[in-house]
Amino acid sequence: MAGAVLHWDYENAPVPRGASVLYVLGEMRKAIHDRFGVLLDAYVYADTQQVTPARRRELAMCGLALVDCCHQAGKSNTVDMCIITRALSELARPLPVGAERSAVVVVTGDGDFAQTLSKLANLQVNTMLVFDDDRPEIVHAHMLQVAKYTMAISFSGREHADSVDGESSIMDEAEEGAPSQIPAGSSGDKGTPPQLTHVQQAFLLAIFRAPQADDDGFRSGTEVGGLFHKLRTATEPTKLQRKSVYRSTCAQLIVLGHVERKPGPGVDNLLLRAVRAPAQAE
Repeated sequence: MAGAVLHWDYENAPVPRGASVLYVLGEMRKAIHDRFGVLLDAYVYADTQQVTPARRRELAMCGLALVDCCHQAGKSNTVDMCIITRALSELARPLPVGAERSAVVVVTGDGDFAQTLSKLANLQVNTMLVFDDDRPEIVHAHMLQVAKYTMAISFSGREHADSVDGESSIMDEAEEGAPSQIPAGSSGDKGTPPQLTHVQQAFLLAIFRAPQADDDGFRSGTEVGGLFHKLRTATEPTKLQRKSVYRSTCAQLIVLGHVERKPGPGVDNLLLRAVRAPAQAE
């Protein structure tokens, strides 16, 4: 394996106060080691004047190279340019015949990097997008679409209510929460709607992020499915299993009254529209 280089847009994707940089980096390392092999370099980009001394020490102790991107002359895209320049400069380095380029891993939700990731994909450079699973609403839809791989990590270190032993049990949830087991119009106390699972919230968010397919606000089920699997970082080994999770979650939300559907063009393609916004989009 060729390894990977990590570029962390700390202004866009910071670790919240009280949470551990070491934990978040450790989760990133696991994903990078599993997918690409060694982590060759790791850079954090921020205006250092906006990072507390304690946090700067923690970043340094974790082996992260902090790149100062001071906002001079009112320029707000300094971090973007630093990351793009460093990522693209790697392409100028000569490689032995047959050798692979190291993968580019970006930690951000900023859509300004979508063009760069697309250019890297044209050159067969592997790319991975890492984002804060606690704030998926900040991730630009184009970033989810152009990155070859995605990785959602809870920067606060919390486990979602629909997780078991720290790992998403999506297939179990899909089977246990089948539409036949969800009473139509079910609600909590005083008529309030039931709380949605993390997976269901990701599905609604995918609908809001997908481009409109018609004037009535319906979205293509194909587009929704692609974003849905990337937002939740699908782990099912086969396409059939991923499709099963998609169909089950969609059916659950339709029964609960959160999603409407109608036939779309093409075989097995539905047009979907969210009736209620996900918590992150409200």
